Amino acid sequence: MSKKVLILYTSVGLGHKTIAENIGWHLEQDGMQVKLFDILEVQSGPLVNFGTGLHSFINRKLPFVWRWLYMSKLMTLITVPFRVKLASKNTGKTKQIINEFSPDLVITTQTSASAVMAALKDSGEYKNKLVIAFSDYHFHPFWLYDQADAYLVNIVEQKQEMIKRGVGEDKIFVCGMTLKPKPEIDVASVKQRLEVPQNDKVVLLASGSLGIGSSADSLLSLINQIESKLASNISTSYIIVCGKNEAMQKELQEKNKNPKVKLFGFYTPLAELYAISDLFVTKPGGLSTAESLQMHLPLFVTHILAGQEELNYYYLRDKKLIEPVMDLSISELADKIIKELADHQIRDALTQNNSLTDLVGQNRKPEQLFAAIQYLFHNV
Repeated sequence: MSKKVLILYTSVGLGHKTIAENIGWHLEQDGMQVKLFDILEVQSGPLVNFGTGLHSFINRKLPFVWRWLYMSKLMTLITVPFRVKLASKNTGKTKQIINEFSPDLVITTQTSASAVMAALKDSGEYKNKLVIAFSDYHFHPFWLYDQADAYLVNIVEQKQEMIKRGVGEDKIFVCGMTLKPKPEIDVASVKQRLEVPQNDKVVLLASGSLGIGSSADSLLSLINQIESKLASNISTSYIIVCGKNEAMQKELQEKNKNPKVKLFGFYTPLAELYAISDLFVTKPGGLSTAESLQMHLPLFVTHILAGQEELNYYYLRDKKLIEPVMDLSISELADKIIKELADHQIRDALTQNNSLTDLVGQNRKPEQLFAAIQYLFHNV
């Protein structure tokens, strides 16, 4: 009889959700029964809704406050002891799912879900194994729970920090970022469908779903600068993805007069855009970065969310996996983009970067993920 795996995530930021989906996909390919749920929907109610709204408001309007909350050792020390106790007040619907599905294993990809499962393990209402998966390129002590039986981490530095904090080495599995296999994309077909000329270079830009980052005016100004400086023999199209930022998409639709600019809210699958693009102007989200790098797409990081993305940024910058361009003027950024469109020097360097292989090189069955599963099912 196949093993049953329940995966819990949150959809605040699509990275946690997509990591959950990727892990679930690999386990299903191996014959396991998998169910996925958004813990914020499962445990929806006034408290959850308030917390989600407050998180979004602070990130958009008071990023310095979020940075302090995320980075402060004092705040972590104060709040860690209360996570599980607070979560225990709102576990009923998750318990119902567990009772109905009877999973052999639960995997969580975000700390809210981890806290709920830790509370259910403490109460004895869930007795099987709990795995916590990371989705960033740094470590935060808030992600650790005594109730976890194993961790799926992305980089060896996370493992090293966890061992220092007393987590058993045999419980930590360095998986890289868990992705689905690199897709085969028919670039010509995608360009034809999107009405992008076959010989055009493509610049992909993201506005930031939470409304943080590049403004509509700055994106259009950057495109205008590129167009004004491009050599006559390099024709370029531009794709802007706005995600959940409907206000940004509407503003861009009203202000954009360039027919070479394509605007999207959500686009699925994003791998198609990564495949046809020559570079990506964006922020360093954990999952979107990994998916882009899997396609050897150069990343020009122009803005970051305070806190976790700031730490992702430092790691990726130090490993030479991104182009840090936040300090450049729009004119200087346009010059750097034009150079890459002409010589592909950054893309060529990515293909030779060993850190890239460590991070996203597992395009088939992710061995460390399955090593963790075997460890839990047979050795604990």
